[in-house]
Amino acid sequence: MIKEMNLMKKLGFDEIIEYSLKLYKKNFFYFIKIFAYYYVPAIIIMVLYKISFINNYQEFMMDFINKAGGPNASPFAAFSYMFSLFKQGALAGVLYGLLYFMASFALIKAIHEKVAGGNSTVSQLLVHPLKKIFHILITYIFIIFPMLIVGTMLCFFPVIILAVYMSFIVQIMMVEDKFYFNSIGRSFSLVNNFFWSTLLIPLVYYFFYAIVSSIISYAGLMGPYVQMFKDIIQNKGQTDPTFMVDFMTKSSGMFVIITVLSYLVQWLLTPILFIAMTMKYNNIKNLKEGTLLLDEINKEKGTPSK
Repeated sequence: MIKEMNLMKKLGFDEIIEYSLKLYKKNFFYFIKIFAYYYVPAIIIMVLYKISFINNYQEFMMDFINKAGGPNASPFAAFSYMFSLFKQGALAGVLYGLLYFMASFALIKAIHEKVAGGNSTVSQLLVHPLKKIFHILITYIFIIFPMLIVGTMLCFFPVIILAVYMSFIVQIMMVEDKFYFNSIGRSFSLVNNFFWSTLLIPLVYYFFYAIVSSIISYAGLMGPYVQMFKDIIQNKGQTDPTFMVDFMTKSSGMFVIITVLSYLVQWLLTPILFIAMTMKYNNIKNLKEGTLLLDEINKEKGTPSK
């Protein structure tokens, strides 16, 4: 793979995607398996939260309708309900994020080993990020807070710029064993002068993923929404509070199916993004540091550099 890539020259977007797809195709089940160990539990957590959300929504709405205007009506019921959903969503989101990051770290370590010729076992790849979990969490705290501050003060686009400059932090932590501000500064230095070519990879990926996930959502919900509009027309445009409850009840199964399919698509597509970004990381590193990368790879393979 290294010989095919020719790391001594700058790789274009098409070349990186081509090599990424080749590597993914060749090691499809291996990458999917590595990613699955942490990501499948993350999917289960989010699906259970989705089911809980739908059930709680239905129960709250029916309870609210039955008590509205009565002696047991409470002006704080809606607030209490929203706060409860927020707590559940926050917990599910934190657990999902943690498991997703662990899956990402293990997968990127596996990708690097396939490119560089490593021989770690699956268990070693999965345990490796666990050993570094404290350093990883502290590093992400250093990343998240500045992005939140910038996002709050300066809105969306500066956050995107920061995110691009921090694109290689995971690769740097997993490959170079650098953390905290060392990994952040290292990522900034690599992306410098390669900003647009680095941005292009996740931009195309997320655009493609948005199209695929939208197709799934529209295909699944088209029927329920068409039926809902028919019911509104038959009811002469008049609806009551039970209308949305009935809609959620009838469509709850489809909402869960769409959620599962969306995460499965992400499971299948995410390795392509990580492979491409790791290829880009390797290419930029080689262009900026010359033969040092090739020497490092040859050392890992146990062959002398030329």
